[in-house]
Amino acid sequence: MIGALCSTSDPKAERANLAESESPLSARHWSISTGYRYQHSSRHLVGTTEQTQRETQKTQVVNYINLFDV
Repeated sequence: MIGALCSTSDPKAERANLAESESPLSARHWSISTGYRYQHSSRHLVGTTEQTQRETQKTQVVNYINLFDV
């Protein structure tokens, strides 16, 4: 059991032997993604009860949200 906890390899030597394509800075380790979301919100809720009177009283607030993710 003690032998399993001990390492005989040198981590610095292992990093030095990495091929250029296996480096964390190589192109195959990077990826880029983008996303876009749009939300329109005009309903007003208090708990689970919708406040429909706000639309008839013209006191509602309309939110438009545009989100870009990179």
